[in-house]
Amino acid sequence: MCFLALLLDIGLTVILWGAFAHGYGEDVSQFGLDDARFSGRIFIAINTLWVGAAVSVRISIILLCVRIFPLRQFRLASWLVIGLNVLTFLSIFLASFLICTPIYYAFDKTIPNGRCGDQRKFELFTAIMSLLLDLLLVVLPLPMLWRLQMKKKKKIQLSFVFGTGMM
Repeated sequence: MCFLALLLDIGLTVILWGAFAHGYGEDVSQFGLDDARFSGRIFIAINTLWVGAAVSVRISIILLCVRIFPLRQFRLASWLVIGLNVLTFLSIFLASFLICTPIYYAFDKTIPNGRCGDQRKFELFTAIMSLLLDLLLVVLPLPMLWRLQMKKKKKIQLSFVFGTGMM
């Protein structure tokens, strides 16, 4: 899974280089029509690669924790979180393609009878789910950590180390 995340991140980096060369990240008033179309075309790829890489990293970390804490309840909870990650990825992937009909309307607003769903809500959903899944990733191993036989101070320190992953 880590290797998949690496490949997705490399693909994302290459696509973003092209995007920034076409004005991605600049003020909309600086965009030409060709730049706007190019940005619209690569939005789906950027979103899919970013979410795919984030999900791959999360699943890798969860699978590592499953190997460290092989308890039945923890494995069950871990697989539920993995399933939630996969479902979130699939929903974002599908929404990226289906938010505009026809799909080309996302980057060419001159197409007659085209329409798009609320893209701000879609971006908000993506951000909230990413934050919640990251939070689940941090909280998931904490009960196992607190069951370890070590001093309370050490448990607090380890909890802090896990929690810094959220920052």
